[in-house]
Formats: sequence, C-alpha cells, structure tokens
Amino acid sequence: MEKELNELYLQAREQIIKQENLTSLNNLWLFYFGSNGKATLLLRKLKDIPKDERPKIGKLVNQIKNDLELLFKEQKNKINKKFTDEWLDVTSPGIRPQIGHLHPQTIVLHDLIEIFKEIGFQVADGPEIETDWYNFGSLNFPKDHPARDTQQSLHIETRGKYLPGEIILRTQTSA
Repeated sequence: MEKELNELYLQAREQIIKQENLTSLNNLWLFYFGSNGKATLLLRKLKDIPKDERPKIGKLVNQIKNDLELLFKEQKNKINKKFTDEWLDVTSPGIRPQIGHLHPQTIVLHDLIEIFKEIGFQVADGPEIETDWYNFGSLNFPKDHPARDTQQSLHIETRGKYLPGEIILRTQTSA
C-alpha cells in the first residue's frame, strides 16, 4: 500500500506541474480526488490494512493529500497569474478584417502588367479627363473624324476657362 501511495503521489505531482489551463487542472483534480478518483479509492482500501499499520499509512495518506492539494493551489495560482499578466483591453479596437476581393479581370490585368514589365515595358498612368486638344488635336485627328463622334467620346460640361465640349473623358490611350 505504501508503494502504491508513493507511485500515486509521484504520478499526480508530475501531471499537475504539466497542466497549463484551469479546465485540465480541474479535470485532473477530479481524476485523483473525485468520488471514484484514484486517491479516493486508495483511501477506501485503508480499512483493509492491519490495525498496527493503519497509523503509519494514514499519516502518509494525509501527508500526500495535503501536498497534492497545496500543489493544485499553487498551479492554479500560477495559471491565474499568467492570465492576469497578459492584460487585455477589451475596449480597444481590434484588427478589421479585409472585406471583399479583387475582380477577376483586375487580377488578370495585374498579371499581364507584370508579364510586360518583365520583358521591358513600362506602365504609364495619366489623367482620365483631357482637353480636346490633347486627346485629338495634337494627334492630327480632323474635326470630322469618326473618333470625335459624340457616340465615341464623352464630353463633360464645364464652367470657367474651357468652352463646352472641350473637356472629354480620355478615349485614346496615346493622349
């Protein structure tokens, strides 16, 4: 019986020290000290021991039980302290998840741009709104050219220094 108690103590001590959360620690407590726990079952066998050995075994049982209870409390305090040291401000804003994704055509466009960059081309970006001069006049488009048709180019109404019909959305890539 003495050997079983010492083995139980060493086994329980090793398992208690390994626990890192309260749930598993509480489950371990029930495993050893619950109504059908290992320590409880050993205590029930105490009545089967001869009377002259009972005081010695009883003292050992109480010492082991007290040591394990103290070890459980220490481990519980250690786990609680770990969580209180890692302070978390629940009122602070979290990391906002990225919403949406790129359109498949945009992904293909980015891939094509990368391919052309690798073979030496450059990507130039310019204004989306141009004057009639930069879009057509400087490129020698005559006034009656089909590209200048109102169905082909979108004119923007403006006030100020530009005349009506002089500002358009860029229709040609070489503007």
